[in-house]
Amino acid sequence: MRPLMAATLSVPLAVLVQIVPIAASAQPEGDAKRAFLILQQGDVLQDADRRFVEALSGPVNAGGDHVGIAASLSSGGDSFMMVGHHDSRRDTLIFAPDVGAHQFYINRFGVLAESAWGVSDSSAAPFAIKAAMPDSSRALLSNWGVLQQLGSSAPALPAGTQVADIQRIQMLLNGQTYWVADWLSPTESGRALYRAQPGPKSAVDLLMNKGDAVCGGLVANLRHFRMAENQIHGQVMDIATGSGTTRTALYVDGHCPFVLGEPLPSGQESPTEFWHFDVNSSGHVLFGAITDQPSYRNAVTVLDGRVVMREGDVIDGIRLAPPNAEPNEVRLDDRGRAVTLWAGTASSTYTIFYTPDIQDFEDTRMLVSENTPLDLDGDGQVDATLQEFRFFSYSGPTFSLAETGIYIAVWLRYPGLADEVAAVIFYPF
Repeated sequence: MRPLMAATLSVPLAVLVQIVPIAASAQPEGDAKRAFLILQQGDVLQDADRRFVEALSGPVNAGGDHVGIAASLSSGGDSFMMVGHHDSRRDTLIFAPDVGAHQFYINRFGVLAESAWGVSDSSAAPFAIKAAMPDSSRALLSNWGVLQQLGSSAPALPAGTQVADIQRIQMLLNGQTYWVADWLSPTESGRALYRAQPGPKSAVDLLMNKGDAVCGGLVANLRHFRMAENQIHGQVMDIATGSGTTRTALYVDGHCPFVLGEPLPSGQESPTEFWHFDVNSSGHVLFGAITDQPSYRNAVTVLDGRVVMREGDVIDGIRLAPPNAEPNEVRLDDRGRAVTLWAGTASSTYTIFYTPDIQDFEDTRMLVSENTPLDLDGDGQVDATLQEFRFFSYSGPTFSLAETGIYIAVWLRYPGLADEVAAVIFYPF
């Protein structure tokens, strides 16, 4: 299997895509480790006048084994959304003009929302994405219409306060949409967390804002958040204290259980830097951190305050090798499973680990590393090498935890091609 053609990532605005592999077949029994190719640079879409995929974002879980990806097409960078499943032959494409937009943004703000794409082929596909509108305005657009427009009055904030930007969008399975909005008033600027209920003309609720009283201080800055399916809210935030100092905390549902510079519940070390985190509906919190321990043991993954992975550990035969081992992205689901990405392993620069039950991290196993050969079409032959994982500042995660495996943004190297090809693959547990 080879890419239909190679292309270059060079488009500033692009497509929202929810994806099924374009020509995937169901995984055969006994072939549990075969990766599925979902979408890659150069793939030609028949429903898009045979134009090819030019740029694509990271994958976002959309309920069960459904996945979403943002991408752009050649010849104008038109935007679309593809809805799909790793073992389905049916793709649903939603183009920006079909939902009242000029273009979707893919490579700035993590544009594809997590959502339930429906349980039948006829179900509607809910989405929420930052979009450029025909009148040149920018807005947070959903399948129910515009939720918030840049330059408009910021809901529930003082008169004269305008929405300056929109970022970090997340949609729950019930269709509720959450996002962080940058706002600007005549005298100051800040960030606020908003929510919109599913349905047309739904109200927009202000959930948290700069200046709110939390954890013995006032919110100075909202960084990134995660919302569990039961609406447990986690947020990394800066908090201004009465003494004139600012501390960074991991806020979880009204409390700040983890604060930079303050000891973890074990009392043996304190985090000095938070990395990625996630929360689930049972209230479990998983995060990566750097602590005040010696540099060869200070990178950790923490579950509910307990260190479960540490730089220097050997996990399923893979060493988290000092001094460059670092925790990166994490995902935690409501089944109690976790996926963690670490840099600096002995076998590869980056490795993804899978934990079937977070109550027993000792059973964590290596799922896939960089430099792994892949059989993408099930013929028993190596088609390409997973050369590297792809990382993004704003356009989606590197991987997304699904029901029976994970979707991963990767660079593929095909025999005979000089350039690596950006792709999203499905890798089963």
